[in-house]
Parts: sequence; structure tokens; C-alpha cells
Amino acid sequence: MAKQVHLQGPPPDYSTWSLKTKELDPRRLYRVSSHAAGEPYFGRIGDKRFDDPNADVAARYGVCYLGTRLSAAFAETVLHNEMPIHGEFVIAETEFTRRFLVRFEGRLPLVLASFAGADLRSNGATAEISTTPDYDLPQQWSCAIHSHPTGVDGILYMSRQLNTGFAVALFDRATAKLQSAAYTPLAKVRGMGRVLKQFRIRWI
Repeated sequence: MAKQVHLQGPPPDYSTWSLKTKELDPRRLYRVSSHAAGEPYFGRIGDKRFDDPNADVAARYGVCYLGTRLSAAFAETVLHNEMPIHGEFVIAETEFTRRFLVRFEGRLPLVLASFAGADLRSNGATAEISTTPDYDLPQQWSCAIHSHPTGVDGILYMSRQLNTGFAVALFDRATAKLQSAAYTPLAKVRGMGRVLKQFRIRWI
């Protein structure tokens, strides 16, 4: 039987690699937030997939998580810690009504290290970078990508909650590229009904 390739940490010479990147218009991003102000928010807690694990919290770079589709952003937030019951998600309605969809403007494209499609393997990783529940290795990759001389704005990767969609981990140095945040309650978002039907949501 052929030996399987599993995700390893970034190689020591990763700074010399030529990163495969993708450009993305900031207007194509979707962020589901619990707040009606203060976005984009770049977290430094260190408990998310591509967060900076630096032991010195004050020295960490911030990371903001978004989706390239409404369904991916919804799945990565509202459904992140949920499991379906008999084929449907049973969720407290307050988990929906307390959230907002945030959209951004921006004239400059985001340049993202691409960990999707053929670029995933060319950039040295496997799909486990998007799916492993242990964030230690993905956070190591985040640090290697953040310090890479290419100076990318963040990481494009497959959504773990919706493997046909993509998510973005954006570094705080890209703050200026996300402008004019607009907030809409999820209940009023165009296309939200289709997403709820897609995931078979039942409110309680």
C-alpha cells in the first residue's frame, strides 16, 4: 500500500519558496459578526485555525476570518460548533437574530496565499490544513506565511464546514484594504432564506 502524505509543519526553507497566490476583490467577501460596529475585527486570542500562537500576546498579529460566499461565512460561524439531528440543524433562533452580515468596499485587491485546488500541494500543504481539529500545525503555517517575504494579505483555504466553499484568514496588515463596512441583520440579508434551506435549519 502506498504511503499516505499527511500535513507536516512548514519546511525550514519556506521563506525561499515561490508562493502560489490568488487576488481577491474585497467586495467579494462575507463576514458574519455578532457586532454592528468595529469591523473588520482582527482577533489575537490564539484559539482559531490560523491565529498567531506567539506566547507574547502583545506581539501577535491579528487575524480576521471571512468567507467568499454567504453560505461559507454562515457555516463557519453559526454552524461551527453544531451537529445535525436527524438530518437538520436545530438551533436557538437567537444565534441567528444576534448576528450581522458585514460587507466591505475596497479599491485594492487582496493578495492571498492560495491553499485551494492545485495550489494547495504546490504551496506544501494537504487538505488537513483546512480540516484538522488540532490547530497547532495550521498556526505554524500561518506564521510561516505571515513572515514570508512575499508579504501576502492572508490565506485562502477550503471551508471545513462547507467543502465546496472557501474561507479567508486575513492578516491585520491588510486592514486598509477593507473599507466602508456595511452591516445587515442576517434576517434581512438577500439570499439568506436559500442558505437556511440548504442547511435545513430549524429554529427553537
